[in-house]
Amino acid sequence: MSFEVASPFDRSITLVALEDAAERDALPAFRRMLLEHAAQLPPGAPSRLVFEGLAAALLLDLALLRAHPSTLLSALYARCAFHGQVSFATPSAPDARLLPAWGSGPLAELAQRWRVERARTRPTSGWVRALLPPPHRAGGPLLAEMGAAGSHELLGVTDEGHVLVGPPPPARRGPIQRWILSEGALSEATMADLAAVASRAPPLTVVTHAWQSAALHDATTGALHAPLDLPEGGNPGSWSFSPDGSLCALAGCGDEYSFGFVRLYETATGRLVRDWETPRPIWSTPVFAPSGRLLLTASERGLLLHHLDTGAEELLATHHAQRAVLSRDEKTLVTTDGITLRVWRLDTLRTEGLPPDPPPGELAFSPNGERLVRGDWLCDGVTGLRLGRLPLHRAPALEGGPPRNAFLCGDQRILFLDGDVRVWSAHDGSSIASRIDASRSDRSVYGQSDLIAFTPDGLRYAAASEHRARVHVHDTDTGALVGAFDAGLRDLRCLALSPDGQRLAAGTKTGQVVVWSAATGERLVTLPGHETCVTDLAFSQDARLLVSAGDDEALRLWDLSTGALRLERPLDARDPAYRTVAAPSTSDQVVTRRSWTATPEALRALSGWGDFPGPSVGRYAVDGLPGATCFIERETGRHLAVFPGGGSWRMHPEGDVWASRSAHVIVEAPHTTTETAKVLARYTPSRPDPISFRLGDPVQLDGRDDLWEGNRWVWATNAGGHGGWIPPQAVVPAEEGAGHWIARRDYSARELDVHPGDRLDILRRELGWCWCRTAQGDCGWIPERDLQTDA
Repeated sequence: MSFEVASPFDRSITLVALEDAAERDALPAFRRMLLEHAAQLPPGAPSRLVFEGLAAALLLDLALLRAHPSTLLSALYARCAFHGQVSFATPSAPDARLLPAWGSGPLAELAQRWRVERARTRPTSGWVRALLPPPHRAGGPLLAEMGAAGSHELLGVTDEGHVLVGPPPPARRGPIQRWILSEGALSEATMADLAAVASRAPPLTVVTHAWQSAALHDATTGALHAPLDLPEGGNPGSWSFSPDGSLCALAGCGDEYSFGFVRLYETATGRLVRDWETPRPIWSTPVFAPSGRLLLTASERGLLLHHLDTGAEELLATHHAQRAVLSRDEKTLVTTDGITLRVWRLDTLRTEGLPPDPPPGELAFSPNGERLVRGDWLCDGVTGLRLGRLPLHRAPALEGGPPRNAFLCGDQRILFLDGDVRVWSAHDGSSIASRIDASRSDRSVYGQSDLIAFTPDGLRYAAASEHRARVHVHDTDTGALVGAFDAGLRDLRCLALSPDGQRLAAGTKTGQVVVWSAATGERLVTLPGHETCVTDLAFSQDARLLVSAGDDEALRLWDLSTGALRLERPLDARDPAYRTVAAPSTSDQVVTRRSWTATPEALRALSGWGDFPGPSVGRYAVDGLPGATCFIERETGRHLAVFPGGGSWRMHPEGDVWASRSAHVIVEAPHTTTETAKVLARYTPSRPDPISFRLGDPVQLDGRDDLWEGNRWVWATNAGGHGGWIPPQAVVPAEEGAGHWIARRDYSARELDVHPGDRLDILRRELGWCWCRTAQGDCGWIPERDLQTDA
């Protein structure tokens, strides 16, 4: 460690001490002790920075840590390990932030010490380690967050800094609670708390007519008080009054949702005082600061801060906020997305800023796991590092709802179809094609759903309309027709292409399933399918089998060589499925059905069913907790570890790496030895100073390569100047053409010094070598040819 901790305090920051405090529910007192220790040290001293930084990290997740003590290491490591990290961009994506695996400085070093301590003291326990920084670091603009508040309405902030929340509308049943940040807990609010956030509303209300008008009316009599001027084509939405009742703020959207607006009026006369416009609609209610000098409006761009005196507007890059409030001194900002509460330092947020949240777009690994699309970013599938930006911009929705979009993150191509066809290289995100697809764009009815199917590599796709019998199969890059034929069927409901692109299957509303040659349109087999509508289809990876799902909530497995039904079963708890609302029954009772979609997660659940060769199931599953995610061992059902943050997660095809919209993690399982071996020949290390690096470290390649037992190795140099041979797959390009790379994983070229007859544990194999461990616990490489594994 590069920092010295005064001996009386040293044991207070060990992992054992932290976990003991978490288990005793003593983290609030532990945090106060850290701040007391810090106050006894000189300003700027490394040890003081450690204590202050750790106290800030604890405050960030204190509510979560008190509710789920087992998440302590994962949460603190994520907040601290990247402290002081450096970011840089690639020429192909100058605004991309490629982030090393950890930062620099005492707080980051402390996080690495916890990691070593865990491996030494608890080798049989698992945990979830962040591979990329969280959106907010310890000591930054974000002070604290709470995901365990449940559905709520944010009411205000007291002078003591307590956050008040109430039950959500419209029922509003339940107590009003206060969140005391320093304790990380909710308690029932007092009358004094409620009085502190109460405002005096005028005896007026706002009456709006969609796309037409808005006016102030007397709240008692309903009499017109004053009309309110709207922008041309404006649709009035939500409104609020200032604390003293002298001003009214009105938000809304423009014609065809092409813009948003916020307008400020005098309540006495209805006179327009201020006018702000945004490029996207505003659906939230504007909120005045207690002083009446500032106005907050949540928009799709971020949180807008309006200065009423000057008319200036600031964009605050917070998490998606449905509502926000300011403290009376205007130093503290609280936001909510309806589930998670967050408390911010307003001055730091305004000066330091933050990268915007990942857009709520796509989240998908490529089938081979090499790439990940997260929002509008193409990322490396293993490290999560950003490789380039994909402009997956969607057209604004008109009346009747948005058109159906189709998206694929394939092994070779990434596609986005929304009337236009846009194609990018999965290697580096470079644009390959952008064109109008006539087979999809000629729509007689707006919003008519088209049916799309892709091959896993993304090199071909098929398109058809639900109500037209014509089917087109396209080459992705050129748009050329690979096949076009009349299916001879109406009311198509789903399509599927075989992995090799040679077969096309379709399901109909009447339950029939048909398979054609994708090139010629020759009907190859007709299957009876289901008694009701077929909702989705999927080929097996070898194209021998076909899975069909229907409105009858059943799955059927077909042998395409014979057309025979091999297996059938109802949807059950193993199957990822969602509820859909069906037509009401004759008794006017709403009927819901489980609907199955052929996602990677759904196909994993079918692996081994009737020899169906689905994707790897993986060793872990996830389960949502309030404000956190629990990782579970599939075989045993044992809860392995908890990671802060909820939402949707996607599993890397190899199973250990997981991605959400804001996190990229690896599940580090308890170590179990699977193989032992005897050394056959004397082996001594070839280099006294072998190369080593950690995930995210910069690495230089000079172009040299060599073959070992038929496997390619490349010469690399780490940041410390040590060179050596490494597997090519251990790094990912950072700056194309410049020899700059980034490590995709931890790696060491250390070799063992062994004698014939020595016994070793084989921990992993790679390119003709085995990473082994001796009886004394030393680890290193040995040529696979020099080992004899035990039966």
